[in-house]
Amino acid sequence: MKKFYTLLVVCFVFVLSLQSQHFLFSPTDNYEGYQSVDEYKDHVVYQDNLTGGELTLSWENLSYDISQEWFVTMCDFGGCYTGIPAGGTMLPIGDTLQGFLKITVNPNGFAGTGTAVFRVWDYKHPEQMDTVYFTIHAGVFTGIDDKISVNQLHAYPNPATDWITIENLENQSSVKLISQLGQIVLEQENNISEQWRVNVSEFPPGIYFLISEDYSGNFEKQKLIIK
Repeated sequence: MKKFYTLLVVCFVFVLSLQSQHFLFSPTDNYEGYQSVDEYKDHVVYQDNLTGGELTLSWENLSYDISQEWFVTMCDFGGCYTGIPAGGTMLPIGDTLQGFLKITVNPNGFAGTGTAVFRVWDYKHPEQMDTVYFTIHAGVFTGIDDKISVNQLHAYPNPATDWITIENLENQSSVKLISQLGQIVLEQENNISEQWRVNVSEFPPGIYFLISEDYSGNFEKQKLIIK
């Protein structure tokens, strides 16, 4: 009986702690993003306000390991910074708004992986804290396989020398042809027809990756050889 009451108390405390949680990371507290080496891209994690009132969040950078060759800026709900500063405090967030931490990266042609870790807390209630992790891959597409949807993407002929035809592009928001070094050599965004014919005769011979993304953030990938 004593064990039963102890378990009941533990469950009650757990439920109470969930109810008193002041914010929640969205879409995840363990963000992983992918990009090419020659584009600017935003990597964002939001904070949902669970208080029902006004919330002010503070944050600090616990660690980061990002190549010095990359150009990096950071923004929160209230300001933007060059590089990643030690910390900051956001503007007050109403119950219908979200806070955010955004890292914008341009790798300047250098492939690699960068990481950053932040602690975030309620400015008025510092005990209400959580940690968020950013992992950003530039020109490193091996991990993207975990995000591949059922593969409908099809490009032919493969190997190719002059022209390729890319099929099954309905509902895709972007299509990119990326070299092994992570450089975008071909890109099409929005208003993409179901089929796309492309002249690749000017591209250097080698291995390329054809990557499409739909409006839900799912990827499809095909390896393409150009002779």
